[in-house]
Amino acid sequence: MCFIPKSKNSIRLKIARKNITCYKIVKRSEISKKIVFSLIYRYKYRIGDVYETTIGGIRRPNVTNLNIVVESGFHSFKHKPDAHSIQCNDEVIVKCTIPKGSIYAKNKKFYVSSHIVINEVIQKY
Repeated sequence: MCFIPKSKNSIRLKIARKNITCYKIVKRSEISKKIVFSLIYRYKYRIGDVYETTIGGIRRPNVTNLNIVVESGFHSFKHKPDAHSIQCNDEVIVKCTIPKGSIYAKNKKFYVSSHIVINEVIQKY
């Protein structure tokens, strides 16, 4: 989930005017170096392919009225995570792109987007 600051009771979705670089923490595949899996849902990504989904599940959590939660979409980090973010030996950081024309939302640390491309695996620290 990505918490997005509330703006006039609605989430501010944008359209990417250019490619946006972002990062994800994923699990390596034991079968292929070109395949990685998301940590939460084990979604399979092939490096270099474009993936598309809808941004959905937009709601205000019960805990606070200062944020809006986006539950679906491709979640990614705005900046390369540090070494403390890696929890297991089979986890790696990948460099990604939110392609131009994608719908996205952001906060200080994260993006949620309608499209994503996994570009390359960045070796563990």
